[in-house]
Formats: sequence, structure tokens, C-alpha cells
Amino acid sequence: MFLDTGTVAELCGISERAVQKNANNGKYGQVKYVEGMGRGGQVMKINLFNLPPEAIARHLAQEEKPDDDIYIPYSVGDFAEWAREEGIIKKKMVDLADELIEEFMAEGMGKTKATRKACKVVKASYPDRPFSTKTYYRDKKILKEEGIVGLMDRRGLKKSSTPEGVPENINPDAWWLFLKLYLTENQLSISECYRTVKTKAKIEGWGKIPSERTMRRYVKDPRYLKPQVKIALREGKTAFKNKVLPYIERDRTLLKSNEVWVGDHRQFDVFVLMEDGSIKAPWLTAWLDMRSSVFVGYTITLNPNLNTIMESFGRAIEEYGAPEHIIIDNGKDYRAKIFAGGRVKESEKKISYDQDQATSMIEALKITPHFAIPFNARAKIIEPTFKIVKDTFDRKFKTFRGGNVQERKESLEDILKDKSNIIPFEDFKETFAKWLDVDYHERPQTGEAMNGKSPRVVYKNNLKKTRWISEKDLAFLMTKSPGTRKVRRNGIQLFNQNYTSPELAQYYGQDVIVRYKSDDLTKVYICDLKDNLICMAYAIEKSHPIFADEKQMKEYHSMRKKIEQPVKEFKEHLVQVKEYTLEDQLKDKEKEKRRRMQAEDPVDNPKVVELIKPDFHDSLKKMDKQQNKQARESAATKGQDDNITELFKMFTEEQKEKIDREKQKKQDMKELRKALGFDF
Repeated sequence: MFLDTGTVAELCGISERAVQKNANNGKYGQVKYVEGMGRGGQVMKINLFNLPPEAIARHLAQEEKPDDDIYIPYSVGDFAEWAREEGIIKKKMVDLADELIEEFMAEGMGKTKATRKACKVVKASYPDRPFSTKTYYRDKKILKEEGIVGLMDRRGLKKSSTPEGVPENINPDAWWLFLKLYLTENQLSISECYRTVKTKAKIEGWGKIPSERTMRRYVKDPRYLKPQVKIALREGKTAFKNKVLPYIERDRTLLKSNEVWVGDHRQFDVFVLMEDGSIKAPWLTAWLDMRSSVFVGYTITLNPNLNTIMESFGRAIEEYGAPEHIIIDNGKDYRAKIFAGGRVKESEKKISYDQDQATSMIEALKITPHFAIPFNARAKIIEPTFKIVKDTFDRKFKTFRGGNVQERKESLEDILKDKSNIIPFEDFKETFAKWLDVDYHERPQTGEAMNGKSPRVVYKNNLKKTRWISEKDLAFLMTKSPGTRKVRRNGIQLFNQNYTSPELAQYYGQDVIVRYKSDDLTKVYICDLKDNLICMAYAIEKSHPIFADEKQMKEYHSMRKKIEQPVKEFKEHLVQVKEYTLEDQLKDKEKEKRRRMQAEDPVDNPKVVELIKPDFHDSLKKMDKQQNKQARESAATKGQDDNITELFKMFTEEQKEKIDREKQKKQDMKELRKALGFDF
């Protein structure tokens, strides 16, 4: 391929004159001249492949444009020089093969034969490089779809415009849409996600999407999709915890028998026949010794709840003694106050005890509870043991129902139609007890810490201490508490029944804790708010509307006496207290008032003292003068019989009254100043 000097100058970034000078100096190898508008009617042509690699790549990138629907995330300039040279050589080999194929076909040779011969000639021309018919067709397709950059070695990329985690030959928007569809718990297939993205790419102009086979390869490549991300987003949190997150490996050989028990519920995968003819799948509530895998206690019921937990736990303690630790679920049955002391705070992962409620069973037995991580099989050793029960016990029944639809056999429906095939519930419980005794507990196990020994032997060999509790104390702990009750006239009320006793009478009006047994409601246990036993209270027997028997009357008078006794004692005590009359109270109030006034801060002395004269002040003064005048005139009219002495006396009295009034005014003013705090 030959180019004119102007094109070469543009590709090399120099002047045309410099190109001509380099060509004349032989820098571009052999040149040729063709007729044209040049000096002497000839134009210089330079071989493209004799130019510097950057110039060759630049020209080829312009000439070999990829298809419009192919997404190319990089350009020629993104590759190192050696990678560009690699692509140029591959392009030369393809071009040479094309030229040879045309020549051979012009000689009358078929295309297939011409292609094979041309590839052999090219291979001979480049003996140190692999080239075959397959290579020719592959590189030619790449040139058509991606241009020369497709032939360059990806390891030579200096930089990549493709975001991290995105395959090189796919539009990032298309890739992320594919992952958006694929990474959900709906678990759409790769084929469905691929079809959706391919349709969207045509609408958005995202270029050509790689084949479905390529997309499957990308999904398996951890550079583009990490396995843990796939599990977390497609399979959910539980699968992520069980398959990806690390777990603490436990060494059960460090434990002793009865040191740690594990409790849980599990529904049998077996249908049983009930007395009423119905078909049910019973539940197992069990406690397992962690060291030996012995079932220390269990119950089989149709409805697992707090009662079954406490019943199975009580049976286990009766036969094996109490453990030091238990591992239980975080469910409401196991964390109930009466059993484990209360709910578990998620932030603290420990029991929150309430001292105002009944003491929990495990608290009273000095057992430390540990709550397992929800839905984590590794957190409880009993989960793998339940699988052993399923595989070695459940599957041996005709009515095995399987744990899921895939496990359920097709013949189950026909089997259930004949009730003779279904084991009765009571027989099922007896069969399970016998299976535990003669099969499971005697079967050598090769699992962790078992060393080929049976659970019974491992339990016996590792039992160092047994913690027993008396039958009476255990019976009390097996009671349930509905909470607190207030003591009323007829004791306490529970389930619409009144319970009382003579000892309970002294707690009238107070709150107490009530404990009871479901199978015996004739009596209840009464405890104070610290759960200390006060007494036993018995259900009140209702008497005849008119006649009451002697026993009832005796009990009635006894309880009445108990209730009246505190009242009598208080009366006797109050009689000895001195009377405190109203007069005593007022005297104390007066003392308190004086004390309070003395303690108050005095008012600040004012700078000006003003005597207020109401509007009628002058009128009163004038009225006084008029009355005095009238009195004098009246005295004068009495005649000459009134001597001078009498007149003088009147005058003296008048002056005295006047002086008294002035004195009174001065005294009033003085008291006013004193009241205001003036000292002048």
C-alpha cells in the first residue's frame, strides 16, 4: 500500500518537504513514482509499511473502521508500540493472503484451494509466526468487526477506557443491565437476561453484544463477577452465611458430658394417624448433649411451644441432671421469661432479665444461656443430628413425606388413602423411643469427636460431674406464671377461679407472682415480687346459697381474723399517739409564719417618701374647723351665765385636740418611715 507525501506528512506529523527529504535519503526504503501533477509529471509514492509504527497504526485505524454495531472500548493509541507492531504484522499477513487469493483465482483456481495455497505462501513468508486457513478467516473477521485494534495484543494496553469489572468488548451500560437482571433472588437464567439485554442494546445503540456463550464465560470469570457476590445476591443472606462467611470451628473434645446442651424443634417428615382419623406430621422438641450427641430429653407433640420446651427440659434434668450451659434458638418460645428470663437484645446478644417478673427456670438452676445465630445450621450441633434422624428413622416409614417437593415420592398420595399404612401417633412415639434406645444411642459414629464410638459410650466416658435438683424444687420450676396478680378480698383470680389461703390475707392490695401447673389447677403457688414462695393457695369451693358447711365457715372466720388483725394492731398503736388539735396546728402555723418572715430579705430603703393626700383630705380639714366654730358660737349663745373659766376650758380643750391631732400625724408619719425602713 503506497501513499502520497502529503498523506505521509500528516500521519508522521512533519512537513511534506521533510517527508520528501527523508524519502530521498532512503529512510522510507524504496519509493515509486506514478504519473501525476508533480515535478516532471510524476508523484512520489511511499510504502505504508516502511513508515514508523505509530504512523502505520494511525492510518490503518482510519482505513479499517469497525462495524457500527460493535462496541470498541479503546483505540490504537491505547496500546504499547510492540502491540501496535503485532497488529500491523497480522494485518500485512491478511492483506498478502487476499492479494495471493485474487492472483490464484485469476489463474482459474477455486477459492477454497486458492485460500489454502495463499495461506501456505504467507506462512512461508513469515516462518516465525503461526498462520493457517483458520487464522486467516479469524483475523479477517476481526478486521471487519473491530478494525486493526482487534488484532492487537490486549496485554499491550497502556490504559483501558473500560471501567474496572467490565469485560472489554461490551458496553458498560449493557453489562450492568445484564447483572441487574441476573443478580436477583428470582434467579433469571443467563439466556433470559441475555435476550433482554440484546434487545435493549439495539434500542439504546450500545453496539453489538457478545454471544451468549461469551456472556456465560464472563459470569464464571471472577474478574467480572465474584462468586461471593453471585451467591449473596442470587441465593440470599442465608446461603451467603452458610456458603461464604467464615465460621468458628469448635473442638467438641474440649467439652465434658452435661457441660453444654443444645435445644431445638424439628418436624418429622412422617405422616401419622391421630385418634380422630386425621393425618398429621408430629413435631420433636429435643435436647442434645453437645459432647456425646445423646438425646437427653425430648417430647413429641403436634404443637411445639413453651410447654413442650419446659417438659422436655424437665425430663432431661430428671434423668441426666442439669447442664452448665445451653444453646437455644432466639425464638420467642425459647427466650420466654419463665424459661430463659426474657428477650434477647439484638445489639447485645444476651438475655435482658426483669426482676419484677418470675425467676426464669435456667436462672434458678444457674445455667448460662447462649443464643444461636438465627437460621445458621453451624451455630447448633443439633441440626446435623436432626438430619441423621431424618435419614435413618423417617425414611423407613411408608408415609415418609420428604422435606420438600423434590423429596416427596409420587406414591405417597395412594399410600395415604389406605389408613392401614399409617402408623398411629402413640405407636409412633413408642417406636421413636425404642429406636433411640437400641439404635441411635448404640450406633458407632465416625463424626467429629466420636472416634467410632456410640453416643452412649462417649457420654459415659466423658461424664465428670452431675448437677442434681430435688424433685420438689424441679416440680416448682416446672410451673408457669401468667405474670402478677393483685390480692383482693377473695385472694387472687386466675382463669375465672379465685384462690386463697390464710397466709395470703396479709398481702391484701399487694401484687404477687402466681405460678401454676397446667395439669393441676386445684392449687397455685404464690410468690412475692422477688419470686420467693409465700404459700400455696387453693381454689375456693363455692358454698350453698343458704347453708354453709362447718369447714367452710371455719376457714372463712380464720381468713377474716387474719385480715382484721392488722387493723386491730394499728388501732392500738394509734391510741398511744398524742392528740394534735386544731389549736396546736394554728400555733405551729404562726411559728412557721414568723420564721419565714424573718428569713425573707428586707425591702431596699427608698430615696423619696411621699405622703399620699386623697382628694377629700382638705374637705375633712375644713369640716373640722367649721365644727369648732359652731361649737364656739353655740357656747356664746348660752348667755352670760357661762363664765370666762368655762370659755377658757373649751378653748384649752380645742387646742389640746389640735395638738393631739398634730402629734397623731407625727406618730403616723414616724411609723410609716419605720415601716419603710427609714431611720431619720
